Amino acid sequence: MIAAGGAVTQARTALAAMPVKDMESDISLPQSAAIERVKDRIQDFVRLAIRCAPARATPAMIQATLTAKGGAYKGVDVAAFEPGGELDYVAEAVPGRPGWIAVVPTFAIQCGSDAMVMVFARDHRGWQEMISRRSKPYRSIDQGWMGLEYAVSQPDRSGRWYLAVASHTPWCMSIWRGLRYDLSRPGVRGGAAHVFFSKQVGTYLGDTPDSMRATTRMFEIRHDGHSFVVGEARPHIERYAIAGDRVRRIQPAALNPRDFAEEWIVSPWAEAASWSAAGDRLKAEHAEIAAVYRKTGLDFGTIRRCGSGGQEVEVRPDKGAPWYLLVNGTQPFTVRAASTMPSSQCRG
Repeated sequence: MIAAGGAVTQARTALAAMPVKDMESDISLPQSAAIERVKDRIQDFVRLAIRCAPARATPAMIQATLTAKGGAYKGVDVAAFEPGGELDYVAEAVPGRPGWIAVVPTFAIQCGSDAMVMVFARDHRGWQEMISRRSKPYRSIDQGWMGLEYAVSQPDRSGRWYLAVASHTPWCMSIWRGLRYDLSRPGVRGGAAHVFFSKQVGTYLGDTPDSMRATTRMFEIRHDGHSFVVGEARPHIERYAIAGDRVRRIQPAALNPRDFAEEWIVSPWAEAASWSAAGDRLKAEHAEIAAVYRKTGLDFGTIRRCGSGGQEVEVRPDKGAPWYLLVNGTQPFTVRAASTMPSSQCRG
């Protein structure tokens, strides 16, 4: 184990020795290869450490061993936040899965960090690696897995479960980033994990942390993201129904009628159709409003209460007539109508 931990330190030191320009987001081929070697050596070390861990080892004991023998480094100097700088190990129990632990190693890259997650379970044979995920080789820092979060579902009736992984895209400036997440199942006979769903969206690294849930039949992630209002973030809810490897976006999609109107516009019709009371009869209106949004952007106008119990949300382009979306007032929200004329049934 000492040799494996030393190999981690050697790989990290080699990465740290490579010259990097200040605020540089591109990664050279030699740097990319060095990052892959760091990830390889970390995984080799973690696997060996877990294999050697006693049967009654707690996550805290395992984390202490990884930290002491795996080249972990934390510092307050500038070098700690450069490529090959800080390296941290976290080992914790997997909620709802007795005898399972997850190890999340995180190491510094330029303007951020990269991470991986390795899940192990204890049985009569010892510790078994159930699934591991890490970033693919990359040539830009925004492909690293910064701020990695994970969740493990309970098994379905067939015994199948999945791992949800979410991370932010590292970058040298701006608190507006990408948020990528995916769902995967263990590979066949210990092979590579099978990723059956993935997505990347914009997000805002503000004061509200992301939250994520993975159940047998549902996955949900909540985060702050883009809004029609320039410079303003709004809460985003992305919930999906899971049936085997089929994934379908479901409600709730927003916390209030105004945010729902925006989500209805920016979402593809394949999702927005099920949020429309009139079904495909609003497909043309959705396409027209979405095209305006992509071309010039939209902003909110007045929001009026309607006699039917809903709310009329006005969305305005930079040029041209506004649109009025009639949204019912309670969850699950739906768009009842979309028109360039305000409704006579709404006041405010």
